[in-house]
Amino acid sequence: MTKKCPHCGAEMPEESRFCLQCMQYAVAPEKPVLRTEHSRKRLLPYLAALLAVVLLLTSVAAVYGVQKRHIAIAPEPSAPVSDTATPSVAAVEASEQMADEETASAPPEASSEADTDISAGDTTAPSAGGIAAGAAVGTTVGTTAAAATRSATESATTKQNTTAAKTTAAPTTAKNTTAATEPADSIEITNGVLRHYPSGFTASRYTIPKNVTKIANNAFSGNRYITELEFSDREELDCNYANLFASLPNLKTIYIYPGTGPDLEGKNYFTGKVVYL
Repeated sequence: MTKKCPHCGAEMPEESRFCLQCMQYAVAPEKPVLRTEHSRKRLLPYLAALLAVVLLLTSVAAVYGVQKRHIAIAPEPSAPVSDTATPSVAAVEASEQMADEETASAPPEASSEADTDISAGDTTAPSAGGIAAGAAVGTTVGTTAAAATRSATESATTKQNTTAAKTTAAPTTAKNTTAATEPADSIEITNGVLRHYPSGFTASRYTIPKNVTKIANNAFSGNRYITELEFSDREELDCNYANLFASLPNLKTIYIYPGTGPDLEGKNYFTGKVVYL
């Protein structure tokens, strides 16, 4: 079944709402109903749950931080180091021995009088001579012990200062930690011909001297340590490069100058890295 367009009168299908002739709607389209308010109401429970979880985590973190601060134990302060020299045990024992000797050598009269008075139970005051003798003995013993202690202290301090002076005055000798280079006289170079490079040399890089005009065949035979070989800036160098590079199985890099023999000819036999100087 068909119907007519209310705008242009053209026939159009019954179920059609849009006219293809006048390009207008035969029936006004329905306006979409916005459900923003409904959507917001649906999100409220989720937002409330999320907020509750955040508050709970914040509270737990705060409680844990407070407990951790209360449990922490402050480190004990270290005892200050005293700069004063302490007399040694031997010095103290020496002073005590000297005091005992002084006491043993005290005048016997004073000791006898004191013993007689005590044994007889006499309550009279000691004589002036006894008091003077006892005071003299005590003074001598105290002076001797103080002198011995002071002497031991001064000896320890002097020894410590002497040791510090020796330590300060001792010249500091820095050890040469640079690896020893291979002796040049062990490399055989005669009349400008490099004839032999020892296979036992462990240097990883070797620079061919400028006075070398020729490298003999198998000059580097058996050397597995050289990984870098530097040629001089000499323009002409008589060398069998194929034999040279074959003699150095671990050679990785060569250093050459532009326009020299290694540049014009030698690099063609080398498969490693070429660096121009």
